[in-house]
Amino acid sequence: MASVPRDRFVPAGDEQSDSICRMPGHELTRLLNAAKAKPGHRVLVTGPGLGYTAALVCERYGSEHVTVTGADAKAVRRVRDRLARVGHRPSSRISPPYQRIIVAAPLRGLRIPVELLARCEPGGKILAVSGTGIAVLVTVTDAEHGTGRFPWPVYLQPAFNAADETPEPMHPERRTAVRATECDHGASAGFRLHVALTLGEIGYRTWGWSGGVSYSGFRWADGSWANVNTGGDGGWTVVEGGPRRLWSEVEAEYARWQGLGRPDIGRYRLVIAGGRQVVRLDAEHWWELPG
Repeated sequence: MASVPRDRFVPAGDEQSDSICRMPGHELTRLLNAAKAKPGHRVLVTGPGLGYTAALVCERYGSEHVTVTGADAKAVRRVRDRLARVGHRPSSRISPPYQRIIVAAPLRGLRIPVELLARCEPGGKILAVSGTGIAVLVTVTDAEHGTGRFPWPVYLQPAFNAADETPEPMHPERRTAVRATECDHGASAGFRLHVALTLGEIGYRTWGWSGGVSYSGFRWADGSWANVNTGGDGGWTVVEGGPRRLWSEVEAEYARWQGLGRPDIGRYRLVIAGGRQVVRLDAEHWWELPG
């Protein structure tokens, strides 16, 4: 990757539109290795963001095998111009089937865009990363079916940049047995994934330590929030606001996750069939992926 100049694609402070380019270098290598593309495979990079991911794919597999596309035609043209300046000229014309599809833009809610299945040949793979750093790799069966797994959580920057001030609480501060670290990037990978697959993706920001107190904020897309703090006594407290009792739901799912035997990420599967996207642990435990 050293031959691809990141700063030609990712200006400082402008990394939000390309989820993969926000990862450290070793995570990028690990992620692209997971796609297991082979020489001669045709690769579609969709939602190219700033173009850095597309540049890495072109560098690895040759731009003659790569197509770069997205919903915003002007953005795609800008990406193609950047790629041309470093010697890569991928196609922008969609011509399926592809053996590999890489979604460079942040995936919303972990749901794979169903139209991508029809662009991938049977046995091909779709690789995507959510905005909060969960990778999903789907093996395509046909235009309506596929099965996926979640290889590992990857490191991304905090998913929201809320102001430092605490929102006005809607519920009184209380004690909680679920630590903030169970849901942030220092968390058990299994529970962090479980929360995303049951309640929807969680955005977080850690304010750090002040006077012996750690401040962590969590946000859901519907505006629900929770600030979870720890003091010098080792205990944790939480204040919540928004339309849902966010941390109460996290606590319930934590108990459920423990009751299931604390499954790690290797036990979770994504099943895509007939327009539905279902999370499956085993024959008895499955549920619809949150929208």
